[in-house]
Amino acid sequence: MIIDNSTNTPATRTARVPLTLPLSFDNLTVTNYASLEISTNADPAQNNLAIGNDLVVAANSELQLLADRDGTPTSGAWPIITVGNNATVSGTISATGAGFTYNSGPGAGNVSGSYGSGAGYGGAGGNSSNGAAGGVVYGSQTNNNYLGSGGGYTTGGTGGGMIKLTVTGTLDLSSTGSLTANGNGGTAGGGGGSGGSIQLVAGTLSGTAGSSITVNGGAGGSNGGGGGGGRIIIYPANDSYSGIKTATGGAAGTSAVAGSDGTVFVQHSPSSLTMNAPNDAATGQIQKTVFRINSTDVEGDWIQYKLQVATDSSFTQNVSTFDQTVSQNPTDGGRTAIFSNQDKTTGNVAGTDGYSSGREAILTMQT
Repeated sequence: MIIDNSTNTPATRTARVPLTLPLSFDNLTVTNYASLEISTNADPAQNNLAIGNDLVVAANSELQLLADRDGTPTSGAWPIITVGNNATVSGTISATGAGFTYNSGPGAGNVSGSYGSGAGYGGAGGNSSNGAAGGVVYGSQTNNNYLGSGGGYTTGGTGGGMIKLTVTGTLDLSSTGSLTANGNGGTAGGGGGSGGSIQLVAGTLSGTAGSSITVNGGAGGSNGGGGGGGRIIIYPANDSYSGIKTATGGAAGTSAVAGSDGTVFVQHSPSSLTMNAPNDAATGQIQKTVFRINSTDVEGDWIQYKLQVATDSSFTQNVSTFDQTVSQNPTDGGRTAIFSNQDKTTGNVAGTDGYSSGREAILTMQT
Protein backbone atom coordinates (compact mmCIF):
# COMPACT_ATOMS: atom_id res chain seq x y z
CA MET A 1 0.00 0.00 0.00
CA ILE A 2 1.38 3.41 -1.03
CA ILE A 3 -0.19 6.68 0.10
CA ASP A 4 1.34 9.33 -2.19
CA ASN A 5 0.22 12.96 -2.31
CA SER A 6 2.17 13.50 -5.54
CA THR A 7 3.39 16.92 -4.49
CA ASN A 8 6.34 18.50 -2.77
CA THR A 9 4.64 21.39 -1.01
CA PRO A 10 2.51 21.23 2.15
CA ALA A 11 0.19 23.91 0.78
CA THR A 12 -1.19 21.40 -1.72
CA ARG A 13 -1.49 18.48 0.71
CA THR A 14 -4.80 16.71 0.19
CA ALA A 15 -7.06 15.64 3.06
CA ARG A 16 -5.97 12.71 5.19
CA VAL A 17 -6.70 9.24 3.85
CA PRO A 18 -8.84 7.54 6.54
CA LEU A 19 -8.68 3.80 7.20
CA THR A 20 -10.24 1.73 10.00
CA LEU A 21 -8.68 -1.28 11.72
CA PRO A 22 -8.05 -4.17 11.44
CA LEU A 23 -5.67 -3.85 8.49
CA SER A 24 -2.93 -5.98 6.96
CA PHE A 25 -0.40 -4.99 4.28
CA ASP A 26 2.76 -6.51 2.81
CA ASN A 27 4.34 -3.04 2.87
CA LEU A 28 3.05 0.41 3.82
CA THR A 29 4.56 3.65 2.51
CA VAL A 30 3.35 7.20 3.22
CA THR A 31 5.19 9.74 1.08
CA ASN A 32 5.22 13.14 -0.68
CA TYR A 33 3.42 15.13 2.02
CA ALA A 34 0.72 12.48 2.30
CA SER A 35 -1.24 11.92 5.51
CA LEU A 36 -2.74 8.56 6.51
CA GLU A 37 -5.23 8.46 9.41
CA ILE A 38 -5.80 5.13 11.21
CA SER A 39 -8.93 4.77 13.35
CA THR A 40 -9.73 2.10 15.93
CA ASN A 41 -12.41 -0.53 15.52
CA ALA A 42 -15.55 -0.59 17.67
CA ASP A 43 -14.32 -4.01 18.84
CA PRO A 44 -11.12 -3.42 20.89
CA ALA A 45 -9.88 -6.88 19.88
CA GLN A 46 -9.76 -5.80 16.21
CA ASN A 47 -7.24 -2.97 16.43
CA ASN A 48 -4.25 -4.57 14.72
CA LEU A 49 -2.27 -3.04 11.87
CA ALA A 50 -0.02 -5.83 10.61
CA ILE A 51 2.72 -5.00 8.10
CA GLY A 52 4.49 -8.09 6.85
CA ASN A 53 7.63 -6.40 5.55
CA ASP A 54 8.46 -2.68 5.71
CA LEU A 55 6.86 0.52 6.98
CA VAL A 56 8.05 3.83 5.51
CA VAL A 57 6.85 7.27 6.61
CA ALA A 58 8.82 9.63 4.41
CA ALA A 59 9.99 13.13 5.28
CA ASN A 60 7.15 15.67 5.50
CA SER A 61 4.56 12.88 5.57
CA GLU A 62 2.53 11.64 8.51
CA LEU A 63 0.80 8.63 9.97
CA GLN A 64 -1.95 9.75 12.37
CA LEU A 65 -3.15 7.26 15.01
CA LEU A 66 -6.57 7.86 16.54
CA ALA A 67 -7.79 6.20 19.73
CA ASP A 68 -11.07 4.99 21.22
CA ARG A 69 -11.57 7.42 24.08
CA ASP A 70 -15.24 7.00 24.99
CA GLY A 71 -14.35 5.30 28.29
CA THR A 72 -15.10 1.74 27.15
CA PRO A 73 -12.69 0.18 27.98
CA THR A 74 -11.81 2.53 30.82
CA SER A 75 -8.17 2.93 29.79
CA GLY A 76 -9.11 3.50 26.14
CA ALA A 77 -8.11 1.52 23.03
CA TRP A 78 -5.57 2.23 20.28
CA PRO A 79 -3.94 0.84 17.12
CA ILE A 80 -1.41 -1.94 17.65
CA ILE A 81 1.20 -1.89 14.90
CA THR A 82 3.54 -4.78 14.07
CA VAL A 83 6.21 -4.62 11.37
CA GLY A 84 7.79 -7.84 10.15
CA ASN A 85 10.98 -6.27 8.82
CA ASN A 86 12.08 -2.62 9.13
CA ALA A 87 10.37 0.71 9.85
CA THR A 88 11.89 3.93 8.49
CA VAL A 89 10.35 7.12 9.84
CA SER A 90 11.71 10.37 8.39
CA GLY A 91 8.33 12.08 8.80
CA THR A 92 5.92 11.79 11.73
CA ILE A 93 3.90 9.11 13.47
CA SER A 94 1.53 11.06 15.68
CA ALA A 95 -1.02 10.38 18.39
CA THR A 96 -0.89 13.95 19.67
CA GLY A 97 -4.26 15.04 21.03
CA ALA A 98 -5.73 11.57 20.50
CA GLY A 99 -6.39 10.89 24.19
CA PHE A 100 -9.26 11.79 26.49
CA THR A 101 -11.02 15.12 25.99
CA TYR A 102 -11.49 17.87 28.59
CA ASN A 103 -12.65 16.84 32.09
CA SER A 104 -12.25 13.13 31.25
CA GLY A 105 -9.78 10.31 31.74
CA PRO A 106 -8.21 8.75 34.87
CA GLY A 107 -6.15 11.88 35.56
CA ALA A 108 -8.59 14.52 34.33
CA GLY A 109 -8.00 18.10 35.38
CA ASN A 110 -10.32 19.74 37.88
CA VAL A 111 -12.36 22.94 37.71
CA SER A 112 -12.71 25.94 39.98
CA GLY A 113 -14.90 28.73 38.65
CA SER A 114 -13.90 29.30 35.05
CA TYR A 115 -10.37 27.94 35.37
CA GLY A 116 -9.11 24.38 35.00
CA SER A 117 -6.10 22.50 36.25
CA GLY A 118 -3.81 20.42 34.09
CA ALA A 119 -4.42 16.73 33.60
CA GLY A 120 -2.13 14.14 35.14
CA TYR A 121 -0.66 10.88 33.84
CA GLY A 122 3.08 10.15 34.07
CA GLY A 123 3.40 13.39 36.03
CA ALA A 124 0.81 15.30 38.02
CA GLY A 125 -1.11 18.13 36.40
CA GLY A 126 -0.51 21.66 37.61
CA ASN A 127 -3.00 23.61 39.74
CA SER A 128 -4.99 26.41 38.18
CA SER A 129 -4.33 29.97 39.34
CA ASN A 130 -7.33 29.82 41.71
CA GLY A 131 -6.40 26.49 43.26
CA ALA A 132 -8.15 23.76 41.27
CA ALA A 133 -6.00 20.71 42.06
CA GLY A 134 -4.00 19.19 39.22
CA GLY A 135 -4.96 15.79 37.82
CA VAL A 136 -3.47 12.71 39.46
CA VAL A 137 -0.71 10.33 38.33
CA TYR A 138 -1.70 6.86 37.09
CA GLY A 139 0.03 3.92 35.47
CA SER A 140 3.68 3.34 36.33
CA GLN A 141 7.14 3.58 34.83
CA THR A 142 6.73 0.07 33.40
CA ASN A 143 2.99 0.17 32.68
CA ASN A 144 1.80 2.75 30.19
CA ASN A 145 -1.26 1.01 28.81
CA TYR A 146 -3.30 4.20 29.04
CA LEU A 147 -4.23 7.30 27.10
CA GLY A 148 -3.46 10.78 28.34
CA SER A 149 -6.27 12.65 30.15
CA GLY A 150 -8.04 15.90 29.35
CA GLY A 151 -7.40 19.20 31.08
CA GLY A 152 -9.94 20.79 33.39
CA TYR A 153 -12.76 23.07 32.19
CA THR A 154 -14.57 23.07 28.84
CA THR A 155 -11.58 24.67 27.17
CA GLY A 156 -9.14 22.12 28.59
CA GLY A 157 -6.69 20.49 26.21
CA THR A 158 -7.07 16.92 24.97
CA GLY A 159 -4.64 14.30 26.25
CA GLY A 160 -2.10 12.48 24.12
CA GLY A 161 -2.95 9.12 22.57
CA MET A 162 -0.90 5.95 22.19
CA ILE A 163 1.78 4.79 19.76
CA LYS A 164 2.27 1.05 20.21
CA LEU A 165 4.80 -0.23 17.67
CA THR A 166 6.74 -3.49 17.42
CA VAL A 167 9.43 -3.78 14.74
CA THR A 168 11.23 -7.08 14.20
CA GLY A 169 14.19 -5.43 12.45
CA THR A 170 15.34 -1.81 12.66
CA LEU A 171 13.22 1.17 13.67
CA ASP A 172 15.12 4.12 12.20
CA LEU A 173 14.08 7.73 12.86
CA SER A 174 16.96 9.15 10.77
CA SER A 175 17.60 12.84 11.53
CA THR A 176 14.06 14.14 10.99
CA GLY A 177 11.69 11.43 12.21
CA SER A 178 9.36 11.98 15.13
CA LEU A 179 7.04 9.88 17.24
CA THR A 180 4.69 12.16 19.16
CA ALA A 181 1.85 11.56 21.61
CA ASN A 182 1.75 14.98 23.22
CA GLY A 183 -1.16 16.54 25.07
CA ASN A 184 -2.86 19.58 23.60
CA GLY A 185 -2.76 22.94 25.31
CA GLY A 186 -5.79 24.45 27.00
CA THR A 187 -7.33 27.67 25.74
CA ALA A 188 -8.90 30.54 27.71
CA GLY A 189 -8.88 29.27 31.34
CA GLY A 190 -8.56 25.55 30.47
CA GLY A 191 -5.87 23.23 31.78
CA GLY A 192 -3.44 21.41 29.52
CA GLY A 193 -4.00 17.80 28.52
CA SER A 194 -1.49 15.27 29.79
CA GLY A 195 0.97 13.59 27.47
CA GLY A 196 0.07 10.15 26.20
CA SER A 197 1.98 6.89 25.77
CA ILE A 198 4.62 5.49 23.45
CA GLN A 199 5.51 1.77 23.58
CA LEU A 200 8.30 0.59 21.31
CA VAL A 201 9.82 -2.87 20.83
CA ALA A 202 12.56 -3.10 18.20
CA GLY A 203 15.41 -5.33 17.12
CA THR A 204 17.42 -2.15 16.65
CA LEU A 205 16.44 1.44 17.49
CA SER A 206 18.36 4.09 15.56
CA GLY A 207 18.13 7.81 14.88
CA THR A 208 20.43 10.80 15.04
CA ALA A 209 20.24 14.34 16.39
CA GLY A 210 17.07 15.97 15.14
CA SER A 211 14.86 12.92 15.67
CA SER A 212 12.45 12.83 18.59
CA ILE A 213 10.20 10.64 20.74
CA THR A 214 7.89 12.82 22.85
CA VAL A 215 4.89 12.56 25.19
CA ASN A 216 4.88 16.11 26.53
CA GLY A 217 2.02 17.67 28.48
CA GLY A 218 0.03 20.53 26.98
CA ALA A 219 0.38 24.10 28.21
CA GLY A 220 -2.33 25.61 30.37
CA GLY A 221 -4.47 28.40 28.96
CA SER A 222 -4.62 31.76 30.69
CA ASN A 223 -4.76 30.89 34.41
CA GLY A 224 -4.92 27.14 33.59
CA GLY A 225 -2.51 24.54 34.94
CA GLY A 226 -0.06 22.69 32.71
CA GLY A 227 -0.63 19.05 31.78
CA GLY A 228 1.63 16.37 33.21
CA GLY A 229 4.04 14.53 30.95
CA GLY A 230 3.09 11.09 29.66
CA ARG A 231 5.01 7.81 29.68
CA ILE A 232 7.52 6.29 27.24
CA ILE A 233 8.60 2.64 27.38
CA ILE A 234 11.19 1.31 24.91
CA TYR A 235 12.54 -2.26 24.61
CA PRO A 236 15.39 -2.27 22.05
CA ALA A 237 17.58 -5.35 21.62
CA ASN A 238 20.18 -3.00 20.07
CA ASP A 239 20.20 0.74 20.62
CA SER A 240 22.07 3.42 18.66
CA TYR A 241 19.43 6.14 19.04
CA SER A 242 20.82 9.59 19.86
CA GLY A 243 17.74 11.78 19.35
CA ILE A 244 15.63 13.20 22.15
CA LYS A 245 13.15 11.35 24.38
CA THR A 246 10.99 13.65 26.51
CA ALA A 247 7.95 13.50 28.77
CA THR A 248 8.01 17.13 29.83
CA GLY A 249 5.21 18.74 31.84
CA GLY A 250 3.28 21.54 30.14
CA ALA A 251 3.85 25.20 30.90
CA ALA A 252 1.46 27.03 33.22
CA GLY A 253 -0.89 29.88 32.49
CA THR A 254 -0.66 33.13 34.46
CA SER A 255 -0.22 32.49 38.22
CA ALA A 256 -0.96 28.76 37.70
CA VAL A 257 1.36 25.76 38.13
CA ALA A 258 3.21 23.86 35.41
CA GLY A 259 2.65 20.14 34.94
CA SER A 260 5.20 17.69 36.33
CA ASP A 261 7.42 15.63 34.06
CA GLY A 262 6.36 12.12 33.14
CA THR A 263 8.56 9.03 32.76
CA VAL A 264 10.94 7.63 30.15
CA PHE A 265 11.91 3.98 30.61
CA VAL A 266 14.34 2.18 28.30
CA GLN A 267 14.98 -1.51 28.95
CA HIS A 268 17.72 -3.11 26.88
CA SER A 269 17.95 -6.86 26.36
CA PRO A 270 20.73 -8.70 28.18
CA SER A 271 23.85 -9.55 26.20
CA SER A 272 24.06 -12.85 24.33
CA LEU A 273 24.38 -15.77 26.70
CA THR A 274 27.81 -17.30 27.26
CA MET A 275 28.01 -21.04 27.90
CA ASN A 276 30.94 -21.62 30.24
CA ALA A 277 30.45 -25.37 30.61
CA PRO A 278 30.03 -27.81 28.95
CA ASN A 279 31.65 -26.62 25.75
CA ASP A 280 29.11 -24.85 23.56
CA ALA A 281 27.48 -27.30 21.08
CA ALA A 282 28.80 -30.29 23.04
CA THR A 283 27.17 -33.62 22.20
CA GLY A 284 27.26 -37.11 23.64
CA GLN A 285 27.17 -36.01 27.27
CA ILE A 286 26.56 -39.06 29.44
CA GLN A 287 27.50 -37.80 32.89
CA LYS A 288 25.32 -35.70 35.16
CA THR A 289 25.57 -32.41 33.29
CA VAL A 290 26.17 -29.06 34.91
CA PHE A 291 25.54 -25.98 32.77
CA ARG A 292 27.37 -22.79 33.73
CA ILE A 293 26.07 -19.72 31.94
CA ASN A 294 26.16 -15.96 32.33
CA SER A 295 25.00 -12.74 30.70
CA THR A 296 25.16 -9.01 31.41
CA ASP A 297 22.52 -6.29 31.32
CA VAL A 298 23.39 -2.73 30.36
CA GLU A 299 21.06 -1.28 33.03
CA GLY A 300 22.46 -3.65 35.64
CA ASP A 301 19.10 -5.38 36.11
CA TRP A 302 19.02 -8.91 37.43
CA ILE A 303 18.49 -11.79 35.02
CA GLN A 304 16.58 -15.07 34.84
CA TYR A 305 17.34 -17.89 32.39
CA LYS A 306 15.56 -20.44 30.24
CA LEU A 307 17.56 -23.38 28.90
CA GLN A 308 16.50 -26.10 26.46
CA VAL A 309 18.10 -29.50 25.93
CA ALA A 310 17.31 -32.11 23.27
CA THR A 311 18.74 -35.27 21.71
CA ASP A 312 19.06 -33.73 18.24
CA SER A 313 20.62 -30.53 16.92
CA SER A 314 17.34 -29.23 15.47
CA PHE A 315 15.66 -29.44 18.89
CA THR A 316 12.73 -31.56 17.76
CA GLN A 317 13.35 -34.79 19.71
CA ASN A 318 13.10 -35.33 23.47
CA VAL A 319 13.07 -31.62 24.21
CA SER A 320 13.08 -30.34 27.80
CA THR A 321 12.67 -26.67 28.71
CA PHE A 322 13.92 -25.43 32.06
CA ASP A 323 12.41 -22.00 32.70
CA GLN A 324 13.60 -20.21 35.82
CA THR A 325 10.66 -17.78 35.72
CA VAL A 326 8.40 -20.77 36.38
CA SER A 327 10.46 -22.74 38.91
CA GLN A 328 13.94 -22.93 40.42
CA ASN A 329 13.61 -26.74 40.29
CA PRO A 330 11.99 -27.30 36.89
CA THR A 331 10.83 -30.63 35.49
CA ASP A 332 10.01 -31.08 31.81
CA GLY A 333 10.15 -33.82 29.22
CA GLY A 334 11.04 -36.47 31.79
CA ARG A 335 14.04 -34.53 33.04
CA THR A 336 14.60 -32.58 36.26
CA ALA A 337 17.10 -29.82 36.96
CA ILE A 338 18.02 -27.33 39.68
CA PHE A 339 19.09 -23.71 39.31
CA SER A 340 21.68 -22.60 41.89
CA ASN A 341 24.07 -19.75 42.75
CA GLN A 342 21.24 -17.18 42.71
CA ASP A 343 21.85 -13.89 44.49
CA LYS A 344 18.64 -11.97 43.69
CA THR A 345 15.10 -12.56 44.86
CA THR A 346 11.71 -10.85 44.83
CA GLY A 347 10.26 -13.08 47.51
CA ASN A 348 9.53 -16.66 48.36
CA VAL A 349 7.27 -17.35 45.38
CA ALA A 350 8.43 -20.08 42.99
CA GLY A 351 10.26 -18.63 39.99
CA THR A 352 11.16 -15.29 41.54
CA ASP A 353 14.88 -15.85 42.15
CA GLY A 354 17.56 -14.80 39.68
CA TYR A 355 21.09 -13.51 39.14
CA SER A 356 22.76 -10.13 39.17
CA SER A 357 24.21 -8.95 35.86
CA GLY A 358 27.35 -10.93 35.05
CA ARG A 359 26.90 -13.52 37.79
CA GLU A 360 27.34 -17.16 36.75
CA ALA A 361 24.15 -19.19 36.75
CA ILE A 362 24.39 -22.91 37.42
CA LEU A 363 21.87 -25.45 36.17
CA THR A 364 22.44 -29.03 37.31
CA MET A 365 20.66 -31.90 35.55
CA GLN A 366 19.26 -34.37 38.07
CA THR A 367 17.71 -36.97 35.76
